[in-house]
Amino acid sequence: MLEHLIDPRNCIDLCKSLVTKAGYILFSTPERDNLRGKKCMASGHPQHVREWNRSEFIELLKNSNLKIV
Repeated sequence: MLEHLIDPRNCIDLCKSLVTKAGYILFSTPERDNLRGKKCMASGHPQHVREWNRSEFIELLKNSNLKIV
């Protein structure tokens, strides 16, 4: 769902506020490099505001102070 949001950080923050310390949040998003190749920066889906590759998505989550497991 994050790929549909202009600023996904608000949604990430909301999820963080709702999960318990022992809980997990599962985020899933299309992997741009796998779908269209490493050089493609455009989305084939008209409702996707942004798509990430694996390293970009991990960086987004780490910058939101989430632990990646």
